[in-house]
Amino acid sequence: MANRTIRLHEAAPGNGLAADPLQQQGRLRLNLFAGRSLGEREFDIMQSYAEQRLAPLLCGHAPGIIHGFEVAAGEVPLADSETNDWLFRVRPGLAVGGDGKIVNMIFPLDQYWQEQKTEYLDRRSRELNPISAVHGIYFLSVIRELEAVDKNGQFAACVRDELDLLRDARIETVARLTLQPVWEADEAVA
Repeated sequence: MANRTIRLHEAAPGNGLAADPLQQQGRLRLNLFAGRSLGEREFDIMQSYAEQRLAPLLCGHAPGIIHGFEVAAGEVPLADSETNDWLFRVRPGLAVGGDGKIVNMIFPLDQYWQEQKTEYLDRRSRELNPISAVHGIYFLSVIRELEAVDKNGQFAACVRDELDLLRDARIETVARLTLQPVWEADEAVA
C-alpha cells in the first residue's frame, strides 16, 4: 500500500490555483475529509472562501439593506434602578456595507440609549472635535468590524496577560450599533 500525503492547508486543483480559470484564482477552499480537525485558521479560510463566493453576487447591489434590520424602540425600566431608559432593538437582517462587504446579523441587537450616547461621546473625545452632549439629528447605524475578544484586560490573578506567541489570535467579526451625525447642534432642539 502506497503512502498518501494529505495536505491540510493546500488547495486541491480546481480550488483556486494558478491553472484554474481567472474567476476561480485566489479562492482557496479547504479539502475537507472525515475526521479532520479544524482549527481557527481553517475556519478563517472557509469564511474567506464564502465571502469571496458571495462578492460577485452582491457587486451589483448598492450599499444598503437587503432585508431585515427593522428598528424597534421603547422605554423600559432598568434592572438595577428605578429609572427608565430607551432600548433600541435591531432585528436580524442582511445588508451590504459601504465597502461592499456583507453585514449579516442572525440575532437581534439590543442597546440602551445611555450606553449608545456614552460610546458616541467617548469616540468623539478621541477625535479632533470633541463634544460634551448629543444634540441634533443622527442615523442609528449597524457597522461590521474586527474586535479582539479578550481586549478588556479582565484576567484572573494567576494568568499572565503578556503576548503568548503560541496562543491563537482571538479576533471576532462583530456587528454593533453606532451613531452617525447628520446635523449636530450646540443645545437641545425641539
